[in-house]
Amino acid sequence: MLMGAFADRRLAHFRLLGRLLVAALLICGLLQQAAAGETAFPLSATPYYPDPDDRRRIAFGPLTYAGGIEISSDRSVFGGYSGLIVSGDGQSVLAVSDAGHWLRAHLVYKEGRLTAVGGAQILALRDVGGRALRGKGAGDAEAIARLPGTDFYGDLLVSFERDHRVLRYRHEAGGEIVADGAAIVPEQLADAPSNKGVEALLVLADGRTLLVTERMLDGDGNLTGWLQRQGEAAQPIRIARKNNFDVTDVAQLPDGDLLLLERRFTLLGGAAMRLRRIARDKLGQPGPLDGETLLTLTARNGIDNMEGLDVRQTEAGETLLYLMSDDNFNSAQKTLLLMFRLDP
Repeated sequence: MLMGAFADRRLAHFRLLGRLLVAALLICGLLQQAAAGETAFPLSATPYYPDPDDRRRIAFGPLTYAGGIEISSDRSVFGGYSGLIVSGDGQSVLAVSDAGHWLRAHLVYKEGRLTAVGGAQILALRDVGGRALRGKGAGDAEAIARLPGTDFYGDLLVSFERDHRVLRYRHEAGGEIVADGAAIVPEQLADAPSNKGVEALLVLADGRTLLVTERMLDGDGNLTGWLQRQGEAAQPIRIARKNNFDVTDVAQLPDGDLLLLERRFTLLGGAAMRLRRIARDKLGQPGPLDGETLLTLTARNGIDNMEGLDVRQTEAGETLLYLMSDDNFNSAQKTLLLMFRLDP
């Protein structure tokens, strides 16, 4: 009996050592992933309905709602997404957080409607020396833009606030996203308020870069921006600021028109978002840029702090808009990823 008890204790001891070894190996694996700047983790998604009184409603002016989700995670690093790009086939999304990391994930559809995300990864935003950008001062990323020739993998631009700058990144098909140097920005950007710098960034089809500040205003209350062609002086532009909405992202439609994503927050009304279309020929004209409003959603629609916008065209010729919200790492807010079709 005594020998049996001793053997049982030894067996229990070896089992405990085995569990500890497995745990140590898991921890080492996580540490190696962290050192590489990449962590895989699960995301949860629940359906979002823009009309709480009629969940079947999909018509919103010239837009048709094509599915959307509220995304959540039990990982504290998740959140704060301020810019995104979607692959041309609609299968992948890359978002940038104002807390210094990337989110890369697969998009899931059912009968043509966006229903879920999977295969999520987090990667650290790094500087040209390979060091992770930590804290708001260095890592407050706000927008992503593709350089010519890039669909999902390739050369990207990322704008930052607080330390106002634009960095160039190379998104490699093997998984790395490597900083590849600083882009030239207008000298006037140095005068932007700390947390109101380049919020919207886009490389136009003609190769010029469009930069729009969140709230660097001119004397008439218009938003300040620039058109920049490599090797040339930046051309100042102004965007009419209407009804206290601020620009948070910009995309170009297949016909060349611009699409502005704007947001507003008031204590009484809460969050609101607006999509405004600006005709392409207005870019070369004097005076503040303005255009038609395609969509306005408010807190009644369950909207949040919408900051990311991208556009893609399907093989069938449909124009799809993707919008994403920044939850500010606030448990009272949410991360939304929405899809609309722009009707002809």
